[in-house]
Amino acid sequence: MATMTELPKAYVPADFEPGIYERWLAADVFAPDGAGSRADPSLPPFTIIQPPPNITGSLHLGHAQRTAVEDLLIRHARMRGHRALFLPGLDHASIAAQYVLDKLIATEGESGCRTSVSDLETIPTPEAGTLWTLRYHLVDEATGQPSPTEWISVATTRPETILGDTAVAVHPDDERYAAIVGRRARIPFVERDVPIVTDAAVDRAFGTGAVKITPAHDQDDYELGKRHGLPMITVLDDAAAINEAGDGYAGLDRYAARARIVADLDARGDLLGTQPHEMLIGRCQRSNDVIEPRLKTQWFVRTKPLAEASLAATRSGETRIVPERFEKVWEHWLTNIRDWNVSRQLWWGHRIPAWYCPDGHITVSSAEPGPDACEVCGRPAAELQQESDIFDTWFSSGLWPFSTLGWPDRTPDLEAYYPTSVMETGHDILFFWVARMMMLGIHLTAAPPFQTVYLSGLVRDERGQRMSKTKGNSVDPLEVMAESGADALRFALIHGATPGQDQKFGPQKLETGRTFANKLWNATRFVLGARPPS
Repeated sequence: MATMTELPKAYVPADFEPGIYERWLAADVFAPDGAGSRADPSLPPFTIIQPPPNITGSLHLGHAQRTAVEDLLIRHARMRGHRALFLPGLDHASIAAQYVLDKLIATEGESGCRTSVSDLETIPTPEAGTLWTLRYHLVDEATGQPSPTEWISVATTRPETILGDTAVAVHPDDERYAAIVGRRARIPFVERDVPIVTDAAVDRAFGTGAVKITPAHDQDDYELGKRHGLPMITVLDDAAAINEAGDGYAGLDRYAARARIVADLDARGDLLGTQPHEMLIGRCQRSNDVIEPRLKTQWFVRTKPLAEASLAATRSGETRIVPERFEKVWEHWLTNIRDWNVSRQLWWGHRIPAWYCPDGHITVSSAEPGPDACEVCGRPAAELQQESDIFDTWFSSGLWPFSTLGWPDRTPDLEAYYPTSVMETGHDILFFWVARMMMLGIHLTAAPPFQTVYLSGLVRDERGQRMSKTKGNSVDPLEVMAESGADALRFALIHGATPGQDQKFGPQKLETGRTFANKLWNATRFVLGARPPS
């Protein structure tokens, strides 16, 4: 018989938690149909496919918090008699893996990180820049030469892109330029004559009200270029250096080319002004490198029909989002979604299953190890070259709820546990991941991949800042559990947490969790000590 004197006064988790966990494993209690299961076979199964941590990274408090929520949901379902599957895993995280690799080879003066990224992976960063005002000389209609006395002034924050300009645009209601609309201007250095066009997208208040149009290196310019049928000239290569289309600046890094172009404009008297300018620069979410917009042949997924199916699932209630306020954000993003660039120029990930034949034909095939021949001309497999690009990480991860259960095969697990019950994850990846899973799940399995999307908040430090190793405010959950125990950490992360709401975490919250666990321990000591002898 256990008595109060036989139990220590203080609970030491390390003395008990490992043994308890080993007993759970031995009893097979984690398997939904295992020896330890007491599920009611008449009830539907309850499934959570765990959001996978990156294979390259260490665990953080966000993982601990989300796993605690998922574990609570699973335990509750089991208590109600459901077969419950809680399936963990790891994400290949191609961009994160590439970033780690790139830092290693950077010590040797090399770099593999020249990949395309999505808008979601590009962080608009406020920075102090420069606005240069320059003039493009109008072409004399009689001589076909640039006029020394007639010009149009434009303002730009990226002078290096003038090498790819194919038009100058003004607002259709801007009377300042009404007389020269339809004329042509000479682009310096490349000596290209381009039209002056009108477009309602032009902001008359920006700069001079006349904007240079570089369709191959700016998203807005690209859309304007399509509306007006403009040529799209790429002047930057994969290394962000000027290519052969940049005439005498070919081979220069974009910033070196910028400096030289500004100096050359000044020397020829066409630099009219320079002023500081606050601007948003797109930077890579992972590496913080400046992202350069560039026209490039890539593989895309047409998202509109996929987005419409996903919206239909949430509108009908087939899938619900918790908390409900995120449904409006979901609606806005999926309604205005663009086609999805799934090409990535990385070494690690799922290779795009497309093959090219010498005649330029493309064969897309799911056959292993590839197609037997070109589906257009019949050239044999030996003459085909597979696409070197890999799929975007989020495309691969979008297959997670069903590929983990055996898809594309109709496995017993897939039949039993799909669609899943809950997808619990951080609200910050609603579009990165949840939307991808919904779109691909409905398209590939004809069913939404989960019934409920439960969005947790982020775990921040005591000051409300996002935790990161760079800031030095991150917390390793494994170290915390070794010191204070898993229960104390779980209680600290769950206590006071609400769906979609960020929470602050610090020593005091952890101490509260440890104290609560110790109170339960002492209550046990009291009960055991108060029992009459047998």
